[in-house]
Amino acid sequence: MTAPDSPDARNVSAEAETVGGLAAVERVAARLGLRPTSLRVLATGWGLVIALEPLPAVARVCLVAADERRTVPQAVQVRLAAYAAARGAPVVSPLSDVDPGPHVEGRFVVTLWERVPAEAPDPAAAGRALRALHETIAAYPGPLPPYDPRPSARRIAAELPASAHETAAVLRAACVAYTPPDLPGQPLHGDAHLGNALGGGLGPLWNDFEYACHGPVEWDLASAAHRATVFGELVDETRAFLAAYGADAVHRADVMSAAFGLHAAAQTASALVSRPALHAQARRRLDWVRSRLAL
Repeated sequence: MTAPDSPDARNVSAEAETVGGLAAVERVAARLGLRPTSLRVLATGWGLVIALEPLPAVARVCLVAADERRTVPQAVQVRLAAYAAARGAPVVSPLSDVDPGPHVEGRFVVTLWERVPAEAPDPAAAGRALRALHETIAAYPGPLPPYDPRPSARRIAAELPASAHETAAVLRAACVAYTPPDLPGQPLHGDAHLGNALGGGLGPLWNDFEYACHGPVEWDLASAAHRATVFGELVDETRAFLAAYGADAVHRADVMSAAFGLHAAAQTASALVSRPALHAQARRRLDWVRSRLAL
């Protein structure tokens, strides 16, 4: 018998989650009168993206228990994206001819979106598209959670297993050391890295609003710069992205880099509990936060 915490057991669990997610999408589609001939997994990782072939639609599926912490952000992202799409912003739109969700199916949360080409965008065009998105959603009237990463980081620190005591200690210390800057806020994408902008003939379209929040624009700029700042990756692309957003965007991204770094470190630490392949990434982020905040 395989031990519960063995690599083989984790692989089986991941496979079971995918099978369960596909079944959840199948049930949602049937309930809404959609008739895909097949379901195809387009992406895995932090969640599933599933194509409803041959319909021009995809489903996004959360691979965790469908509790309030997951259904609330899913509802927020659908409402904000629909608001932006209706006003011509460069976003992937939720489906409009059926209820886009969120639909709760057992342990899964399913939302439905228009399908667009999943091509990497031109970084400069993505930077301009983010600015256009910010301008469009600035007047969004709906409630959004605050960007402040400290409440979530404290909760994650409290929920980590005893074996992650060092990580929990760093997260708690970072929450004490970090002081939010006094900056004006507005509705934000919340996770505006290049991987969340899709290219193709339609141009860059912003996608995946799960971390939508209210805060300084600098938060989204810091999220766009995070991989270059922490991992030294996509440096040229990030430079082009920020330059296209605005002349002062590099400085503005740096202002919030510690805040977004704390958010990313906490989220990765939480995911690491069930995704051990993230160990190196989690360690790098945690070490960066420790250094940046002089912990």
